[in-house]
Amino acid sequence: MTTTAVQRRLLHRPLALSQGSQCRWSGITAIFPESEYKDVVLETSLGPAPAWIVNGGSDVWAVHVHGQGSDRRQTLRGLKTATSLDLTSLVITYRNDGEGPSASDGRSHLGETEWQDLEDALRFIAAQGGTKCVIFGWSLGATIAINTTQRSSLGGMIRGIVMVAPALRWEDVFRANARHQGWPGFLGSFVTSLISANRTSRLLGFSETIDVKGADASRLEMPIEVPILILHSKNDWSVPIETSRRLAYRRSEKVELVEFDCSGHTQEWNSDPVGWDLAVRRWYERCFHTGTAHKKSANSADGHSNGV
Repeated sequence: MTTTAVQRRLLHRPLALSQGSQCRWSGITAIFPESEYKDVVLETSLGPAPAWIVNGGSDVWAVHVHGQGSDRRQTLRGLKTATSLDLTSLVITYRNDGEGPSASDGRSHLGETEWQDLEDALRFIAAQGGTKCVIFGWSLGATIAINTTQRSSLGGMIRGIVMVAPALRWEDVFRANARHQGWPGFLGSFVTSLISANRTSRLLGFSETIDVKGADASRLEMPIEVPILILHSKNDWSVPIETSRRLAYRRSEKVELVEFDCSGHTQEWNSDPVGWDLAVRRWYERCFHTGTAHKKSANSADGHSNGV
């Protein structure tokens, strides 16, 4: 006999939670960084955006970008790995995420304007003397990261991207979510067309037209200049892994895909934190020839610096 029920023990009960509450499993495991951190405010084109800095002892930065419907706490699962690689971490917020600045329509633009906030984060890093960084992008955060490499004049600062369950092609995402709700998949394609059309996008409340189809094609078809690691669950019902597989196959010289066997969206770290950590360490060492993974495992301190 099979069951779809999973039991979890609640270790901490938020004040607003009661027996009648409706909840969802977010995967967030921490409220604040475990390591010593500093609160900072980044200036963006729309206004101030709060962020955290965790000093990893290097002038190479890791920028952590959360996904849609979540917040910067989502990315803290990858912070320990970044710090163990001696990366100095910047955990950012962006427009319309509940903490960052608000745009006039208050809507997610699926990475089509949010990438400008990541560009402002790169500008902040440059002002601190940083010249190189690796982006840890979760879901929409991965979309924002690759858009920035393709569009920003500061994109050259990005030397690599770790993508967790990346939303690379929104039409695939909309189709998957339609099927999950019991609707025909073609409705997802219909939504993509509505958002991409000037007249209907305004009727849907967007302040500007979002060229979803053009952006989808660009991410999958344009040359990729930086190494990318994708960490993705085979059972992700929200952002299907098939798109990640397609990109990894087409761009095998730059893109590595590590698949996880778990359920839900962005639950890869939760299901196998050791495997997640090792995948990132090995990718980082192989791409940037740092010897960091061996150094950390041997607990040696030979003064070797990152070579991103």
